[in-house]
Parts: sequence; structure tokens; C-alpha cells
Amino acid sequence: MIIYGWGYFNRRDHNVVRDTCPACNTQGHFKSYTSSKFFTLYFVPVIPLGTEKVISECPHCKRALTMPLRKWTKLKNTELPAQLAAYTATPADEEAASKLLGAIAGLHARSTLTRVGPQIRAAFARNPKILSQLAATYSHLCLDKEADAVYLEAVAQSSDEKIAAAADAHLKLQKTPKPRAPHRLWQSLPVMIVPAILVLLLASYLQDAISARPKEAFLLSGLDQPYSVLINNQPVTLKPHQRVRADMLTFGENKITPTTGGEFIPATTFEIDVPWYRRAFDNTLVVVNPDQSAVLVWERIGYAYPKPPDNVGVSYRFDSGATHHLYQAIDFPFQIFPDTISTPADGSVIYRTRVSEFAVREPQKIIQLLLEEKQTATLHRYLRAKLLSPDAGADLLYLGANFLPRAEFLALAEPRLDARPVQIEWHRAYQTLVENTPEGSGLLARYRAYTEREPADSNLLYLYGRIVDDLDESRSLFERAAQADKPSAHAANALAYHYILEGDFARALDYSRQALALDRSSAQFKQLRNDALNGLKDYAALEQEAGDLLAAKNPTYDTFYEHIYRLGKLDRADQAGAEITRFMDKLGKLQPMDTAGRHSGESYLKTALACAQQNREALLLALNSLEGSGWAFQKSVLMDDLAAAAQLADKTPESAGVSGRLVLYILFMQSQQPEAAARQLAAARAELAKGISDQKTWAGWLSDSSTSAPDPRIAAHTCYDADLHYLYLAALAQKYPARAPDYLARASAIKTRDSFYSLAISSVVK
Repeated sequence: MIIYGWGYFNRRDHNVVRDTCPACNTQGHFKSYTSSKFFTLYFVPVIPLGTEKVISECPHCKRALTMPLRKWTKLKNTELPAQLAAYTATPADEEAASKLLGAIAGLHARSTLTRVGPQIRAAFARNPKILSQLAATYSHLCLDKEADAVYLEAVAQSSDEKIAAAADAHLKLQKTPKPRAPHRLWQSLPVMIVPAILVLLLASYLQDAISARPKEAFLLSGLDQPYSVLINNQPVTLKPHQRVRADMLTFGENKITPTTGGEFIPATTFEIDVPWYRRAFDNTLVVVNPDQSAVLVWERIGYAYPKPPDNVGVSYRFDSGATHHLYQAIDFPFQIFPDTISTPADGSVIYRTRVSEFAVREPQKIIQLLLEEKQTATLHRYLRAKLLSPDAGADLLYLGANFLPRAEFLALAEPRLDARPVQIEWHRAYQTLVENTPEGSGLLARYRAYTEREPADSNLLYLYGRIVDDLDESRSLFERAAQADKPSAHAANALAYHYILEGDFARALDYSRQALALDRSSAQFKQLRNDALNGLKDYAALEQEAGDLLAAKNPTYDTFYEHIYRLGKLDRADQAGAEITRFMDKLGKLQPMDTAGRHSGESYLKTALACAQQNREALLLALNSLEGSGWAFQKSVLMDDLAAAAQLADKTPESAGVSGRLVLYILFMQSQQPEAAARQLAAARAELAKGISDQKTWAGWLSDSSTSAPDPRIAAHTCYDADLHYLYLAALAQKYPARAPDYLARASAIKTRDSFYSLAISSVVK
């Protein structure tokens, strides 16, 4: 409820007059003063409405007779002199005297009465009417001594009861106390409330205006490791993905300077440009990301009562690859949206915004998301920043080579090729990108020169072996690099890969163990060792190494999937079923899920058991509980509904991918549907042609114009996906029937694990 009105404040020029209130008929001492009239809000004077003269204010009912001060002053300066001049001209005129006394009483002209009162008293000494009016005027203006004397003369000369009553009332009123004028400072204090508030607001505004620091500013790390940096010459150490307040930032120019522990951070100068007069009201959120690789998400949602309309969804945008990000009018910086807010009852939509670091941190998932959102520029900035950071491992470099503009990636890679020690992952990515392209025409000569110039560097020897066409020469170079005084771990791993593609899993295991002995941190080396063990069917060794996954603090679906797969291979299906239940129980305690979510999780893990046992019915049963185009594609294939699978692959290409297209090609060929098979092969070729190196080679081998069947051994070693490489060899067997036995023999020899794909083409590859 709003309480408003008006009132009189800052009272001054206090007088006391005797009067009778026309409203409540009270007789007594009335206040007279000059005051400022204000509009009030909750009894606090807010807006001045002018200055008024309070002629008389009743002490009982507080009713006041008022007049604008300007009008009062004008009357006093015009009416009183006019009446005084009229009386002075005719001092014996009773009417002129009466009008003058009326003007003196009405205008509270005490000094004028003091001067002319004796003259009127003398001039009308025998006129009780004028004497009575003169006495009343003296009494009205509280000149009691003069009033007493004149009333005595008037009463003595007249028997009029009204004059006697007036004199008696005058005597009684003299005995009543007169009101005291309030202290001007105290009664004026309310008037100072609003100015004081305005002064405080002005002081706060000026303080914010001259302040050099933004109100909402944060430093954010986007890396998986800590680093140090200087922000405006102030040292800052950021932990992985840490966010801290950035009190060292200023409006205007800011400097980021690399220091020990953060040498990779680019020296940068940036501005936070907000005019000084806007800083008090500025609500810009400033997020500074020195490594430029954090992914921020801006989101907006709508609230309404009882619920937002269907067309009000969540809007969002991703930002990355910049030193600083500026956001306007953010309601919840680095906070979650509240479940409810206060909204109008008419159903109007109220929008709220927030900014946060994107929860997903795996580069591959971030890249996929940015591609889906068609934020190509943001994707390129993100990859550029990541590739310049210490997070740039083999997987990230592979992604950069695939998704950055080719010229830009080569520009980033080129300076690193001559850096020492050898930045081996940059070399691998560079070789993969330019091999068999115009830029790679001098690739062999370049790396041969490296090995001749630095023959003791085993990593350069390994890199040269990667691009040599002759398989035996390549293997020989790898062996020299793996047996050097300072052996290359990558060379040992390359030999393990070589022998996996030869189907010699025992030798592959020996070399993968050598690689891991040289570098135990490499996930790539560990995966290849696991592939060799899978090829040897030594699932017990893998289980022993994995340990009790149910005892893990934060178990994941992926690691448990592999565990269930191994149990299936070890013919421990009952144990696998029981452990799936226990795993879901544990996961449900860590992250609550509904019945549908639990059922979906169980079904996903059951696909591992079904794949391990190559049980078509069990896999179909598990797939029935999984949603998504990829699962639907697999289900259609296993149900031999190839037309539906092909239609789904055309509608949502990501549901099948190159591998799914090759499965359909093989199955259509087996079912004597060459036209449908050709369409699937063309789609697979189109995707392969977009790739790099080995993928382009396979696109050529599978093209309609190719009539020369590649050597099975060379085809087996032209591989970029060892787990599913048997699919490619099986596809060659369909395209080149004369060499089919050789291709299929190679496919069977190199297959390390069973999956949906091996089950789908089990009639082709044993």
C-alpha cells in the first residue's frame, strides 16, 4: 500500500495570534508562520509544492487558513500601504480607520499597529465601536497591555454587551499559555531526508563512476592443468577449470603477460570500455580466460504463470577462443536458474539469463556440439586455443587436423616441426594431414633429411617410418627406433600396431608392453595393449588388471561396459547379470534416476553381454529398450529390415556413419541387391573422401572407377580404425570377388573383438 499526501515543513517566521476556528469554534492562541508545502510519500517530504503563509492554524483541529506566500507578500506590500494612505488622508473618517484596522489584523502588521494605534485611539476617543475594534486588533496580535487599556475605555463609554463580552474573552484568553515556536532545525529535519538520500546516491554514483574496477569480473581457466599468468602485473595461479574473482581488472586497458608456469599463454592487451558516467549503472559481466580455451554458455529461459507457452524455449549460445568475454544484463552469473520466480498473474513471460562454464569438457563432445549448433567460428577459435595449450595431445591434434581450416592447421604445425625436442604428436598430425596431398609432395625427402641430420633421434626415425610406403622398410625403421640407445615409445607402439594388422597378436603384445614401459601415461598405448589381449582372447588378464570396478568411487558406463563384455567372453553371463544390477544400484545412489533411466542403463550394459556372446536375439531384446537413431539402425539391421535401415541412414546419417554404410553395402550384396548396395557404397565413399590420408585412399579403392584390387596386406595396413578395419576388408571382398578369400582371411585374422558389426556380417567374416 502506498501512503501519500502533503504537509508543511521547514516552518519559519513564527507568530501567535488569537482567533476563533471557523471549523470547530475553538478560541485560543493560533500559530501563524511561513512554511514550505511538500508532497509526501510515507510521511516523508519528497517534492516541494511551493511556499505558503499559514495565517492561522487551529490548535485543536489543526485546520489552517493559508495563502501562497507570494500573494500574501503582495497584499502586505499593496493593500496595507493603500489603507494606511487612505486613513492618513482622512484621519477622522471612521470607515477608513475600520478598514485600516481590518488590514492590520488580517496581515498581522504588528509594527504598523504599534505606530498608528495611538493615533486612532486619540482620534476616536469617544467612539466605542472603533475603540472596540482597535482593542480586538491589539488582542488578536497579542499586544495585551494596549488591548487592556483600550477595552477599558470602550467598555466605559458603551453599554453594548458584545463589547463587554469581547473584553471578558480577551481577559480569559490572556491566562491560557501561548504555544512556543519549535526549534527550526528539528522541525526542518524531515525536509533533509530526501536531499540526504540524494546526496548519498550522488556520492555512491560518483564513487562508482570514478571506480576503476568492474563489479562482476572473473578469471577462468579452461585447461586440464594449472598455470600461472600476470594480470596487470599481478601474479595469478589458476587450477584446472578454476574460476576466481578478478579484482585486479580495471576499466580501460588490461594486460595479460605470460610468466613461469604459463609460457604458452599469449601476451594480450584488451579493453573493458565503459564511459565513466555509465559505470555506476553498468552491469557488464566480464569473464577473462587467459588460455582462451574455456567454453562458456549463455542461456535464457522464460518464466510465466501457470507455465510458459510452448513456443518459449531455452535460448543458448556458446563462446570460446577469446581472452575476454563481455555479457550484458546477466541475472545469474555462474549460478543455476531458480525453479520459480515471481511473475505477473496475467501469464506474461519474464525472461532470465545466466552464464556458466560448459559442463562438458571432452574436446570431441564439444566439437560435435559446436558442429551441430553451426557455430563454426567458435569451433575454430576453441580448437586454435586448445592446440596452443599444454592440453594438445594426440586426440586433440587429430581433431584439429580434421576440423580446423586446413591452411590454418598447417600454419600452426609448420613452426613446430623444427622444434626440439621433437614434438612428436604435431609431426604425426601434420604427416596424416598432408600425406598423399599436394602439400605432402616433399614429405619423404623432408623426413629423410631429418634422419640424416639427426640420426641419433629415435623419434625422427619413427616418424620417417610412418610415411614410407614399403611395409617391410617401415617395420625396419620402427625396429631401429625401438632398439635405439634412447628408444622411441611410439616406435614400439607402431610395431605393436603393425603386428595387430598382421594378425600376430603375441608379438603385438610384446611391443605394446615395451611401449608402455617407456611411457605408462599413454592411453593410446594402453588401448593397443588391450586390443592385443583381446586378439589373444586373454580376457582373464584384462579382468585381473581392471580389478573390482564396483568398488570404484565413481564408476562409469564405458569402463563397466568393457567389464561386462569380458565376463561374457569368459562365459560368466550369470555373474554379468548380477553385476549389472549392483552397478545400477550404486549409480542410482550417486546420481538419482527414474525407472526409465535405470532400465535404459541396464539395457545398454546388456548389449555388451550380447555382443560378447554374438547372441542376435539377446542384442535385439536389449536394443528394444534403447532410444536413439543409432540404436534404431542397429535394430533394423539385426531384424534383416535393410530397407528401413537404409532409409534411417539417409534421414539421419550420423545413425549409421561410414561403418554402418559398409555393413549395409555388404548385406545388400549378400542378398543380391546390387543397386541398393551401390547407393550405400557411394554414401560411404563420400564420407571417406572428406577425411584425410588413409580415408581418402579407401575412398579411391571403393570408387566405381577403380578396377585394380589393392594388395590384401597393404589394404590391411592402410588402417585408421583397427577395431572395425575388418569391415573395410569385407567391403573389398564384395567389390573385388576374385580376391575375396584373401581379403576375408585378413579380415578374420585382424578382428580383435566382437560387436554389433561383427554380428551383422557374421556370415561373411568368421
